[in-house]
Amino acid sequence: IITNIKNELTGLDKVSSVSYNLEGRLANFIIMVEDDLAVSEAKNYADKVIEHFSEDLKSYYDIQILIDSNNDESENYPIVGYKHKTSDSLVWKQ
Repeated sequence: IITNIKNELTGLDKVSSVSYNLEGRLANFIIMVEDDLAVSEAKNYADKVIEHFSEDLKSYYDIQILIDSNNDESENYPIVGYKHKTSDSLVWKQ
């Protein structure tokens, strides 16, 4: 699943890298994007991560997605999306 997620996302425009870390029941993803990518489009990219998980996995793991850019002075990034195992979608904090 993780390999498929990484391959799909790194094949998208303006995504430079994707990393993954599992800590207990929390799956962490870091997606590095170009600074000029619209935040709404970046959030759509994050939804692609969720789509790869089966319903059983979504109800077992919390999923956290950090989207950041290489520009330290970015006005749009970083943003963090979090999906609790009992919820259906990501909640965003900027």
